[in-house]
Amino acid sequence: MHDEQKTKAQLIAELDELRNRLAQLQSDRDKTPSSPDDVLKCEQRFRSLVESFPIGVRQDGVNKETVYANPAMAPLLGYSSVDDVPADWIKLLSPESYAVMEREYAKRLAGKASSYEVELVTPAGDRRNLMVHGAPLISAEGEFQGTIAAFLNITEYRQIEQALRQSQAMLQSVFRSAPVGIGVVSNRRFQWVNERLLQMTGYAVDELIGNSSSVLYPSLEEYEYVGREKYEQIRINGSGTVETRWLCKDGQIIDVLLSSTPMDLNDLSKGVVFTALDITERKQSEAARQTLQEQLQQSQKMESIGQLAGGVAHDFNNLLSIILGYADMILRADPSRMEKQIRARVQEIQRAGERARALTRQLLAFGRKQLLQVIPVNVNSVVLDLEEMLRRLIGENIKIIMRFGSNIGSTKADPSQLEQVLLNVCINARDAMPDGGILTIETSKVELDEEYASTHADVRPGRYVMLAISDTGCGMDDITRQRLFEPFYTTKEKGKGSGLGLATVYGIIKQHGGHVSAYSEQHHGSTIRIYLPETLEASVLAPVTEPVPLLEKGDGLILVVEDDEAMRELACSILNAYGYKTLDAASPSQALSLAAQKQTKIDLMLTDVIMPEMNGCQLYKQAMEVCSGLRVLYMSGYTEAAIAQHGVLSAGAYFIQKPFTAAELLRKVQSVLTL
Repeated sequence: MHDEQKTKAQLIAELDELRNRLAQLQSDRDKTPSSPDDVLKCEQRFRSLVESFPIGVRQDGVNKETVYANPAMAPLLGYSSVDDVPADWIKLLSPESYAVMEREYAKRLAGKASSYEVELVTPAGDRRNLMVHGAPLISAEGEFQGTIAAFLNITEYRQIEQALRQSQAMLQSVFRSAPVGIGVVSNRRFQWVNERLLQMTGYAVDELIGNSSSVLYPSLEEYEYVGREKYEQIRINGSGTVETRWLCKDGQIIDVLLSSTPMDLNDLSKGVVFTALDITERKQSEAARQTLQEQLQQSQKMESIGQLAGGVAHDFNNLLSIILGYADMILRADPSRMEKQIRARVQEIQRAGERARALTRQLLAFGRKQLLQVIPVNVNSVVLDLEEMLRRLIGENIKIIMRFGSNIGSTKADPSQLEQVLLNVCINARDAMPDGGILTIETSKVELDEEYASTHADVRPGRYVMLAISDTGCGMDDITRQRLFEPFYTTKEKGKGSGLGLATVYGIIKQHGGHVSAYSEQHHGSTIRIYLPETLEASVLAPVTEPVPLLEKGDGLILVVEDDEAMRELACSILNAYGYKTLDAASPSQALSLAAQKQTKIDLMLTDVIMPEMNGCQLYKQAMEVCSGLRVLYMSGYTEAAIAQHGVLSAGAYFIQKPFTAAELLRKVQSVLTL
């Protein structure tokens, strides 16, 4: 359009010059007598002037007849010479252009000059666009004597203009359909934006165009930072890319990758073209992957520590069994035969052993190595059974609120272990409320979907029974919350916490196939949520075993199978001291050999679970082939195979946890033998 305006202005200027010269010729002719020579000279001067023009010129008479046409008119109309141009050349015009020329001729009759454009088709079939500037010829007396018009071929300009329009239309289409926001900023104000950018930000066109680009930034500091960073990159590299944030119209903040290129590298004041890619979802996905990776690393770390805890507890339990067993036997001996001081020291050994046993059981729970006796249970019932103990344990300055979900279903769990979980979490909550507060215990049925599982590495989608314990205590910061379930991590004063309470909770829940999470804000309390897989089996009451009175003397033959020599000798000593006869074997193969050779019936096999050659369950199955009616009592400090890899005891199996006292072993043996 700029070129067209320039062309039109040139055409008008040249035509005005032509008219001025014609007017001067007319004036010169009027001042001198009109002789034939003068007229001829005037005519020659006119022709010389007009025929030198690079544009077409036509002069028409009162009746539109052609008075004169300069040589440049012929090629404009598609002819070789002016003589070849027919009188009815106007038929070359398109119907629309003919109507335009008729309208413009009416203006000449009214004494007005004007510019217009016409389109024609040459005899050779070429389409031409002509710019025309026409003016009336008026005599000195004011009479209309015809018209004069200048013609300029602007076909090439129109073709360029059409190509430019098509290019602009294509570019506009690309910009509109682009998956990224595109805009132009000059003097830090929006000059143009595409539809995608409006969709990203929620603004309308008139809310951005002409306004400062700072409207899209959450803060002036961030806006200024992006400006400095972007222009520094442009100065060095010719373009700039910055990751920033935009504030949308609805208040939402999105992450944006902003790339800018100057309109003129030598003059940045002319503005920049920028593209904006919404990377919010990508950032969230990266954050989710990072969180998942951290959870996986944490889980692996907890698993490795758990394996260490299980191994330590296994060896430690054997030592504790020996300490507790012999201490118990000494204390049960005739007091008159023991000096008082020795007896007191043995009692201290026994108490220390009991405390160590409690600690190793926590280690085993954390390491997920303890044996579980699972049954379908209703979590509501477990909480209710523990309510009275909880109220005594928590104290009067803390109010307990219980909210039970209806129809929460059942979960397969060891009731005693669930009680341990509840106690540990509630004690932790109590310690967070030294000045009193509210402890809320809630249960409900929930479904953890694929989306939740995708952001939690150890969760499988499905239905769960949820147990939530909330307190109104001091809360935790993010660092504490992230380390909450780590073993030996505690924020309590030295001597007031082992750091195993919540690690034990973690181990127990994981062994049950569940999931545990923590939510907390400083000064706003904490919530521990425990998710246990739902089972369709109806809940049953946990079996209650009445204590069997300890008999003075036992009766029967017991085969003791234990690869730890000291542990094996302790078990035999306890059993022998109370009247039982014993056979001892250091390995499963030796036990099977004794069972096959012994003529006297073996009443009970007391066997460790994990041993070389085979585990206790496999040993019992083979021993049954040579000793019909044989009963079995399993013992273990931890299990890694057979039973423990499933986390359960088979139906009808009897088990005693190491370390044990003499009384505990004798009661368990008597229970099995008297069934």
